[in-house]
Amino acid sequence: MTDYLLLILADILLALYFAATKVYQKRAGTALYTGLLFNAALGFFRALLFFAVNGFKCPLTPFSVAIAAAMSVLCIAYTCLGFLIMERDDMTLYTVFLMTGGMAVPYIWGLIFLGEPFSVLRTLGLLLIALAIVIMNTGSKRPDKKTVLLCLAVFFLNGFVSVISKEHQIAAGAVSSSEFVILDGAAKMILCPLALLFVKKPQEKTEGLSPKMLALTALSAALGGISYFLQLKGAINLPATVLYPFVTGGSIIFTALAGRVFFGEKPKKRTLIGIALCFLGTVLFL
Repeated sequence: MTDYLLLILADILLALYFAATKVYQKRAGTALYTGLLFNAALGFFRALLFFAVNGFKCPLTPFSVAIAAAMSVLCIAYTCLGFLIMERDDMTLYTVFLMTGGMAVPYIWGLIFLGEPFSVLRTLGLLLIALAIVIMNTGSKRPDKKTVLLCLAVFFLNGFVSVISKEHQIAAGAVSSSEFVILDGAAKMILCPLALLFVKKPQEKTEGLSPKMLALTALSAALGGISYFLQLKGAINLPATVLYPFVTGGSIIFTALAGRVFFGEKPKKRTLIGIALCFLGTVLFL
């Protein structure tokens, strides 16, 4: 039961992270260049925070370094594809494929490759959460074939981020959860600036590196880093068929609550239906 309580806390922190990120985007913009810059700073603060918490030491293993780098490359790839999708369609389509991929791919991977037991109730819970995501993100126009292919790429890229994270946590040669958060942050800190070399800088000025925005980035790094740390701890004991759908369902519920509390967002009818389905689907994983 302790693992589930930690995941609930991880979901709450993740919702607060999304809220802080939304504030950043409102002030700095949503251009790809700004997003990569934000992720580079986020990685720096996350690595610095957990490096300090870990007593300013971080043992390295080639395996964990390679996994952290691979995850960062996949994250940068689906972020860039996301901006291409949003240029062709709206953000809702990207969100649907991103979230369902991060939940469904590790679920299927756990059943096939990790020998995790099949559960009718948990499969029903997965389908309810997936249905909730679709319902909450309806209204976009019918996408063309190229957009669908980009969305499928996002689906699998984010899905394999979850798979790689799970495989790392159960591997014999892995570093500890806190040390892996450091490596993950360091990888983003290094690779995102490299990606910036190939992205056009927006002409309009942004306040992405102002003191206030850096403080907001540091807060986001703390919230997201601790949430990710708790998810990594959960990945050690909980099967992938439980962990990722539970995190997805819970994060949707708490993110909707955070939107109401911090931004005064009044949920639409379909949003309320989606939250109810998410709650029911998440409960089925307990």
